[in-house]
Amino acid sequence: VSFKSIDDATGFPNTIYILNLSTGEITHSVIKNNVLYPNGRNGASIDMISNDEFLMFGGKGELGYLQDLWKYNIRTGIWTPYEIEYTPPARWNHCSYYFENKLLVGGGYSDISETGLFEYNLQLNKWTTILTTGKHEIENTHITAIGNINRKKILIYGHVETGEQKNKLKSYSIEVKK
Repeated sequence: VSFKSIDDATGFPNTIYILNLSTGEITHSVIKNNVLYPNGRNGASIDMISNDEFLMFGGKGELGYLQDLWKYNIRTGIWTPYEIEYTPPARWNHCSYYFENKLLVGGGYSDISETGLFEYNLQLNKWTTILTTGKHEIENTHITAIGNINRKKILIYGHVETGEQKNKLKSYSIEVKK
């Protein structure tokens, strides 16, 4: 899934592009008659949460770095914003991973490299800061997170150290901050 949102003032509509992995076909749909939809952005993360829905977090738009969370239903064409008290710091080019009603978000950029790992629980509608007990903080961009929350481990590939990209696979133990 790829999302392109352009401000209504430009006259260009929102567009969703969907790649069917079985057929290799790319389809697109223009979002019409939807009162609510996200501001235009790039560098956001998108994670499928069902066959018909995905979550989109953060990115960078005309107004700067974003920290909003939206759900889109592919079948109905409706965007739904999440109203949440606390969110992770705004960021773009971060990574995210959806697993068992939880969205993990880490890395990326804002005015500085963002560190830390955050978990959004869809059932509780709540963000929580996750602490890492690995040697280094989870930092910077171009990382992919793969993990299993129940085992309290997450794997990070493409960790950036001292401004130089390192193609490494690292394992971190994680715990929820109380």
